[in-house]
Amino acid sequence: METGKNLAQLSGETSDLGLVVIPTGKNGKLMKKDYVKSLMLYNLIKRYGSLEEVPVNLKFRMSFDSPQLAYNYFDLKPKEHDTIWDDPNVWLTEKINGVRGTLVFSKKEGYSVFSRDIDDNDYLWTDYTGKVLGPEIKGLGLDCALDLEIQLGNKEVTGRLKELNYEVVSDFQVISSLFMLDKEIFEQIKKDYPGLFKFKILDVYYWQGDARKYPYKDRASRFDSIVGVMREKGFVIERPQYCTEPVLKKALHEGIMKQGGEGTIAVFIDKPCNLSGSRRRDEMIKIKRPVFPLLLEPDALTDTVDGWVQEVIYRDELLDKLVVYAFDEKGEKKIATVGAIPLSLRLSGLLKEGTVVEISGTKWEGGLIQNAALERVRFDKEKGSCVLH
Repeated sequence: METGKNLAQLSGETSDLGLVVIPTGKNGKLMKKDYVKSLMLYNLIKRYGSLEEVPVNLKFRMSFDSPQLAYNYFDLKPKEHDTIWDDPNVWLTEKINGVRGTLVFSKKEGYSVFSRDIDDNDYLWTDYTGKVLGPEIKGLGLDCALDLEIQLGNKEVTGRLKELNYEVVSDFQVISSLFMLDKEIFEQIKKDYPGLFKFKILDVYYWQGDARKYPYKDRASRFDSIVGVMREKGFVIERPQYCTEPVLKKALHEGIMKQGGEGTIAVFIDKPCNLSGSRRRDEMIKIKRPVFPLLLEPDALTDTVDGWVQEVIYRDELLDKLVVYAFDEKGEKKIATVGAIPLSLRLSGLLKEGTVVEISGTKWEGGLIQNAALERVRFDKEKGSCVLH
């Protein structure tokens, strides 16, 4: 359950509300997630009256902290890099540019689509259901839960967003901008641009029983049949590109990068789901940059960069972009204008002038990071630590 708030902020909120926080750390240490859980339960009871009245679909989403997160390839040791490319028990799958969502279907409540991250105001997941699913979607005959990536299905909508002066570089930016629109404008856009969203299946949590305990290779063996069933119910959905043969992995990764893709995910196929919110170096590895020197573009950005927010740009009273600075040998300099910002952070109120953030991008051009995206807020760092190397 990721949140941009730090321990002091969370502790202050629970204290102000008089909430009991149960420690789960070693020797009774209070962890960040303990405060979040306490605040989440408070808001659930406030909204539904009691925990017994929480909807079934939301209860399933509460059964795990986070969709599986990936460790950074560039934080691995060289020998571990070799394992990624040479081990037949590590598959490579396309990393999707979009918005992560958990789809839950129950016979009692129908469909729900929940955000990956919690909202920093009520500590609950944003419900995307009414935004991404239309009346053409038919119900299933069985309970299920899937890890999905929401992508843009109708690219023509980018023209409308350009007219509204929104960033339209990536699916992530476009979808985040759409979700921020006034409800009436958004509903009109859905009518004007049919097939606005599509999906890619990333994992299966529940399908004819709980699948989370099974290794990835068993879960992945169901993807094609699940995609077939979902298509019959009206979903535009497919499986990402993937590769199981070591000899083909490098070609898949570099091919995706050359086509402007976001990268790949290396998956250790004998591991069960890790939905704890932790990132482990022997489960899933994200590879978001070109890897092989001969194929690297000039000035390619091969790691994330820390900087501080110099300016917050608002649009219709909502956070739109961040202007980010860092230090180089000459002093302070602008390094990026960031429009790709997770919706939960846009609405959190945490992104203020002076806040240190970690950003990614594709390359340096004209002294600026291109296609800059906000990865996370770094409350553990100070402005003075944001030095370009």
